[in-house]
This record gives sequence, structure tokens and C-alpha cells, in this order.
Amino acid sequence: MNRWLIAALLPLLVPGALFGATATYRITYRGGDKLHVDAQLPAGDGKLLIRQGGGIAHLPNEWATFVRDLRVTGGNGAAVSTTALGKEGWTLGANGAIAASYDVDLAYAVGKWPPGNEQSGRLLANALYTVTKPLFVYTSNVTDAKVAFEVPADWKVAAPWLASASRQFTAASLDALTDNSLVVGRFGATEVRIGAFDVTVATPDQDAPPARLVAALQQMGSEATAMFPGTPAGRYVMTFFRADDEDGESFESSAALTSPYPFDDASMVVTGNTVVHELMHHWIGGMLAPPPEQHDSIAWFTEGFTEYYANLMVARSGAVPRDLMHQKLANVAAGYLYFMNSSLFHGITLADAVQKKGAYRMGIYNGGWAIALSLDTMLRSESGGKRSLADVMRLLFDRYGRARTPISEAELRAAASEVAGRDLAPWFEKYIHTREDLPLAATLLQLGLELRGQPYAADVYLINVAKPTPAQSALRAQFFGTKGSM
Repeated sequence: MNRWLIAALLPLLVPGALFGATATYRITYRGGDKLHVDAQLPAGDGKLLIRQGGGIAHLPNEWATFVRDLRVTGGNGAAVSTTALGKEGWTLGANGAIAASYDVDLAYAVGKWPPGNEQSGRLLANALYTVTKPLFVYTSNVTDAKVAFEVPADWKVAAPWLASASRQFTAASLDALTDNSLVVGRFGATEVRIGAFDVTVATPDQDAPPARLVAALQQMGSEATAMFPGTPAGRYVMTFFRADDEDGESFESSAALTSPYPFDDASMVVTGNTVVHELMHHWIGGMLAPPPEQHDSIAWFTEGFTEYYANLMVARSGAVPRDLMHQKLANVAAGYLYFMNSSLFHGITLADAVQKKGAYRMGIYNGGWAIALSLDTMLRSESGGKRSLADVMRLLFDRYGRARTPISEAELRAAASEVAGRDLAPWFEKYIHTREDLPLAATLLQLGLELRGQPYAADVYLINVAKPTPAQSALRAQFFGTKGSM
């Protein structure tokens, strides 16, 4: 038999062994602390898997902890044995296509979740917000999925997938299925069009989303999507609910935010910033990111650059009082300066900080922010305003983001060097891989902002230069616009 005939017959001889297939799920939920899932799954490698990671390191079995009464049958209807593998899932007593039936214990959505309920779920009086990680078990060859919900007739489902019919959806990839969030029940929701996105703003604990939240998402989200032209059309779910802490978490095509504060003008500096930060993660940290197994390897970029653009867009919106915006930027600058000047972080570079994302948070978020601000200022000033960091981001998006090709620091250096017209590798090496401080005060002064205070004590302030030069005024206008809060 020649090799061409073998290649043609192989998919028929070994169904599902080499080629992925669609999974189907039916989720039944009518309230309470448990939901039921029925799944039809293609043949895999003899394992039944569940998503790992995501704010659950405190439980050894991670999301598998919440799967109850798992029953698996083969194509002939006979029972298939399962053996628990801890956080990975289960081994199966058969390799063929299977049907799985199980309950999901919603205990992770009851009470306060240690890393924050935006990373797990929240069971409210009339609705359930949940991440999708514990909902879907799958086999190794699943590439996409169809998901149907059986819920009471007066309930809604806000899901980040394309709807194929009423309460029926198609998840285009395994990540879209298992690394997302959704809301089901009776809750407030508003549809917003942002660039190529149809965004559902869901408030599971309120009758309607705050008007300012919707307006902020639309205004600043439009600016975000404009930075990455050609972003594929899709659906996105942004969930907002009350909690003791201000926080946010982004997923493949959704995000969740929590806040204890009223969403007024003053809250724009915090909650509004978080809204944009989580939306920006669709691109920075989503479409522009390292391979999943190395996701935090350039966290100073995926988190710090995201925070920089969130700050910039909030400032440009003019929605935040100037004194609060100054305080916001001073706080971020103070975090970087403290990280670089405190003996607590002796010997730790921005590149090292990714090894302990919690303990070295200021080296990641604040450090990446300082890199972005400095690089943006340098590109703008050297080109007379003709080039900026946005050009670097668009170049990265065109080359890697559209195709979701993983990137590393090497690609960032190369793109920045191309936009700058000179080799910036030594600059990246100096400020990311050594303890050399960025000249942050000099950078801010180029924008007409004087930095004063005690960096070693994280006590710094931004003061407007009394008589800015034309160059300072021009550069500042490029950053913040003429109607911004700065």
C-alpha cells in the first residue's frame, strides 16, 4: 500500500486519534448550589481532563474538587471506569468516544474565595456568575464545543460565545470553552458594540449595569480596539458585581470586576481603570502573549503595559478629576521607585519578579508600567511625535497577534528597535535584567510633570510644571489629548 493511500485512510482507521473533534454539553441549572452537565466527548488518549490553574492553588485537586457523581459510558452504553488523577482529571477504562454525566458543586461560588470571587464565582439571590473551568471536562482531542443551557424560561444566559440558537452556543476553541466566565439567571444586562466586539455588560446583583460603567467601556474600549485594527469580530462578556475588594480578572473572551464603591466620577480612577485593564488583556496577555506554559515569563509586559494603557485611556477620557489622576500616576510611579530602591527587593530585577508574581507585584505591574511610559516617551520625543509605543503594539499585533503566534521578549525588543530605527536591545537589557533605575523623573519632566518626594519610602508626588516649554506641552498633548485629566 503506498504512503498516499495510507495517509488517506488513516483518519478512517483511527477516528479521533490524530484529529480533533467537537464536544457537546448540556448544562441544566434551576438555582441552588449544584448544576448538572451531560457531555458527549470524542475519543482521546484515555484520560478525562479538566482545566487547571486560575486562582485555585490552595486546593490540591484544583477544579476537579467540585466534580461530583461522575458517570462515564462508552459508545455501546456500557459503563467506563474512572480513576482520579488529582488536579489533572481522571484516567478512563476505554479510549473511544464517551458520554459523561456529572454534577458541579458550586461551593466555590459561595462565600469569599481566597484570591477573589472574580476568579471563581458568586452565587447571588437571582443569578450565578461562574468561571467555566469547573464546568467542562473534556478529552484530549476536543477542539471546539457546542453548549446548550436548560434553565427556567424567564432566565438569561450571558456567555462569551457565538449563539447558534436560544440558549445554545458554539465555543470556537478549547480555551474559549474552559478559560472563560458566564452569568445565568435573572440579572441586569446591556449590549454594547465596541469595534468588532458585541459586549454584554452583566450585573448579576443589580437590575441594570451602572450607566457610567457602560459609557466608560464604550468610550475607552473604542480607543483600545482602534489600537489593534483588524481584530476579529467576536463576543465578549464583562461582568460587574459588588464585593469587599476592588479587583478584576480577564479570561479568553470575558472579564469580571468586583468593587465595593459606587460607580461615580471618583470611581473612574479605580473601577474605570480596572474595566479598561481587563478589556486590554484581550490583546496584551491574550493575543500577544508567550506560550501558555510560559505565560508569566514576560508578566512585566502583559500586566505592566496593560496597566499603562489603562491609565492612559482613563486620563485621555477626561472623566477623572485632575488631582485624582495625578495621584493615580504618582502611586504607580511610587511603586516602581520603591521596588528599585528598597532593600526588600535587593538583587531582584523586573525579569526576576515574574518568579513570585504576588510578592514582587510592584516589579511586574509598576515596573512594566515604567518601561512602557519610558519607551513611549523616548519614541515620541526622538521622532518628533511621528512614532510611539502604539506603533510597536500594532507591529506586534500584525506579525503575531492576528495569528496568535506566541511571543517572547525577543520579539518585543525587535519590534521596538524597528520602530525606533536603532537597536534597543541594550536598553531592554539594562532596565529589565539589571537593577539599574529608569530615569523616571526625567521622563515625566518631558511631559511637564515634576516628580518630588522620597522614592525609598514610596512617597512621591506629581506636580505640574508652572511654565511648561512648547516641547513639554506638545508631548503632553500627544499623551493625554487636549481634553484629558492631565
